[in-house]
Amino acid sequence: MFPISDAEIAAVVTELRRRQRFLASLGIAYVVTIVPEKYTIYPEHLPVWVAKGDAPPPLERLMVAISADGNVRFVDLRAPLAAAKVRERVYYTTDSHWNMLGAAVGYNAMAIPLIPLLSKNFSRIVYVSARRLDPGLILRERPDIVIEEIVERAMLEVATAPMP
Repeated sequence: MFPISDAEIAAVVTELRRRQRFLASLGIAYVVTIVPEKYTIYPEHLPVWVAKGDAPPPLERLMVAISADGNVRFVDLRAPLAAAKVRERVYYTTDSHWNMLGAAVGYNAMAIPLIPLLSKNFSRIVYVSARRLDPGLILRERPDIVIEEIVERAMLEVATAPMP
């Protein structure tokens, strides 16, 4: 819904790759998800004056770039949320947040890909929803896995708030 250049998409992928390399150097698995905005899951409810462009949406372009890069483990929540919305609402009607069903769908979509990453000696996960991955937190906690959740509307902030 907002213009993002190819250079900005590349900058986000570069920063995610940098985070992945840092964590891998410590033996820590890294999983990224971008939580889709309500308008991504329910484009049919947008006002008629919102024009759909010819170019793929920014989130789609970013996911293609992450997949093409192949270095960052990424969980795409769009398909599970879209499938669930056929049965019941997954976002609140008058809000932009997931409802309980949407949260459960997102949780399950994230949990299943984590199973192969869990060792017999698994101890902890660090969940990051801040704009910047804090190396100090990682070094203090020494998790087995870092899960980073990025909200779609804030995906550019990954590149503008790089890890120190």
